[in-house]
Amino acid sequence: MSLKEKADALADDIRATGQYTTARGELAVQALDMIEKARRELPAADYLTIKNQLLEALRK
Repeated sequence: MSLKEKADALADDIRATGQYTTARGELAVQALDMIEKARRELPAADYLTIKNQLLEALRK
């Protein structure tokens, strides 16, 4: 599974989780780790796509 596919799955999990729950906090930590991994491993355009997708999911 590619990092982009993992980010898609994580964003879906975040959206499905209640806003103020422990599980959402744990998913937020995973999202931040994934964003950092994408920053190191992917081209800038792909990194920004993943970053924006995950941060948008966390805002909702």
